[in-house]
Amino acid sequence: MKLRIVPNDTLFFRDGKPFSMGDETWADGIFPPNPSTVYGSIRTKFITENGGLSKFLKDKMKNKIGTKFEVPENGFQIKAIFLGFSEETSAITDRYYFPAPLDIACLKDNADYILPLKPLPKAEIKTSCPLPQIISAESILEEIELPPKAFIHETAFYDRYFEGHFSNIRLTRIEDILLQEPKVGIGRDNYTRTSEEAMLYRVGMNRLKPEWSIYVEISGLERHDLISNDGDTTLIKLGGEGKTASTSIVDFNEEAKKPEELEYLKNSIRENKQFKIYFMTPAIFNNGWYPDFIGQNFFMNDFPQIEMIAAAVGKPDHIGGWDMGNNEPKPMRRAIAAGSVFFFNIHDTNKLNIEQIIQQFHRQNFGYNTAEGFGHCLMTIWR
Repeated sequence: MKLRIVPNDTLFFRDGKPFSMGDETWADGIFPPNPSTVYGSIRTKFITENGGLSKFLKDKMKNKIGTKFEVPENGFQIKAIFLGFSEETSAITDRYYFPAPLDIACLKDNADYILPLKPLPKAEIKTSCPLPQIISAESILEEIELPPKAFIHETAFYDRYFEGHFSNIRLTRIEDILLQEPKVGIGRDNYTRTSEEAMLYRVGMNRLKPEWSIYVEISGLERHDLISNDGDTTLIKLGGEGKTASTSIVDFNEEAKKPEELEYLKNSIRENKQFKIYFMTPAIFNNGWYPDFIGQNFFMNDFPQIEMIAAAVGKPDHIGGWDMGNNEPKPMRRAIAAGSVFFFNIHDTNKLNIEQIIQQFHRQNFGYNTAEGFGHCLMTIWR
């Protein structure tokens, strides 16, 4: 089931940095929200529609949404989160956008000119990277940079990037999706009802531009679990200040599940003996910046013939939140950013079940808190 979330106002999602009035004057926001934020919002809506908090605290909803200490293995789960654009006048009702893969760069003076980043030998480069190769452009005639936070249209992703091609790819920048609307406030003395000295602050609020929405692919819940009336939409609270968002259930048409594309992926892996794994959502790993299914020697634990030779992970995200069970902040954890890409070589395909590899890694979630939507990844072709 897929949900379309349309905010009714500005949104604010905190980043991982601490913020206190009087100590810091600017609270930075992030977008899209972390999967755990969306998970908590939908979970809260389920509680409201199905008996309230007292019933939840008595563990009478644990089969669907778990308890305040844990989430169920087969209950409500988020598979993936991405953005979408809808035009009522368009024949295409929903166009989806995924985080831009981090093995894409652009010219510093021409952000529309896309360059692929590929694993190359370290040569004389001094680096602390423990992998056999590093990510770089094959030929650098001009200064390049990673594009600011950007998104790739689903058609470009599946028809070009998924198949290992980089030509004719255009990225959509975050400024084309969001409007920044900073909010200025001041702390107030609760006793005198007057403003306090040195308590001026600003909050980085964001507003989605018209026709843009957040889409969430979920499992474990039915329509009646979230929408109790005969209408098509409901309201959820999302982000800081309890702002509301209209939420509806939409038809799901996932291109990546086409059998011919999976067959194409299988044939490419067999022929080229290499592939990539792209993470659509942030992922939290024991190992830090690389997945837990990779051993310390950078070979896959379950498939020792497969070696990770390079990675494009960017700067880490910092994931926190509120622990409702213990009524305290969750420990801050570092996560690889959405769009991270890992490159793999296969040393011997003779005894390797490629179908099993695709089944195990394509459109699966890895790492911590996968039920909340973290660590959703896809296998793609690497040429």
